[in-house]
Amino acid sequence: MDNEITGISGTHYTAEYWMYDSRLARRWNIDPMTGRYPHQSGYSVFNNNPIFFKDPTGLQGEPTVKYASGVDDEVVSDHSKEVIKDIASTAGLTEITVTSTYRSSERQINAMYTNLIKKDGVKTQKALYGSKGDQVIDAYLEASGQKGATVESIKAAMLTKASEVGFVSNHSNSDYSVYNTIDISYKNLTESQYKKLKQAALDDPRVQVVLGKEEGDKALHLEIPVPVLKNSNAAEVAEKSTTLQQAQTSTSAQTVPKTDAPTNVGSSPNSSWNSFWDQMGREMESWIKSQLQIPH
Repeated sequence: MDNEITGISGTHYTAEYWMYDSRLARRWNIDPMTGRYPHQSGYSVFNNNPIFFKDPTGLQGEPTVKYASGVDDEVVSDHSKEVIKDIASTAGLTEITVTSTYRSSERQINAMYTNLIKKDGVKTQKALYGSKGDQVIDAYLEASGQKGATVESIKAAMLTKASEVGFVSNHSNSDYSVYNTIDISYKNLTESQYKKLKQAALDDPRVQVVLGKEEGDKALHLEIPVPVLKNSNAAEVAEKSTTLQQAQTSTSAQTVPKTDAPTNVGSSPNSSWNSFWDQMGREMESWIKSQLQIPH
């Protein structure tokens, strides 16, 4: 908070990438992410919705990400947390709920069993897994058909088969630290909201796999590789940091990952340029937070 400008307490605030005048509900420097939001003024804040969005750094309004009971959020990388926030923001959502991250083998089998006992469960689950997963599902079918079978005995048979064939879901991958698998609930979303959320995930180059209700998944399933940061020269990083923080109306090509300009501008200028600037903004934001390790 800066009281020296007006002499009145609470009128001016500063963060890493903004200077904010609470009397006008506007920033008094240009948003460095303006290119990503061509539909908004470069001086707007909180996505023009301060009730639902927060913007602690001044980069963009952030939706709230909740984690369902029992879901471990500490295993999710900062990179992946940034990605799912960006996806929710792009879809225009103010809140999303993560229903699954890393699972132990036992929890993975429990999740599979819960889905298998549903109508058409075997069909939809076999569509999600490979040959090893199919063998675990076959073990479920075999154990279920045995006289006196119980839930515990069926799950035990599935777990034994999973161990035998080396089945590992990406939710229980031992390399989870470098490849995050995340499920986002769409239970409370309208069909329109769900479609926007899925499309935002499909359009985000940082997401490698996207599965949803069309693929038989009970949540929006995302698989996000965690980038390994390369060692950078300290002076170079400092120089880039200064340049990016001062970015207002233009950005040096040396500080932002290169993005090819759209080649089909003549045929569809609005959509083409919007897509181009959206990609530029996303890459710049990702670079700022990951390379400079800006706190979330």
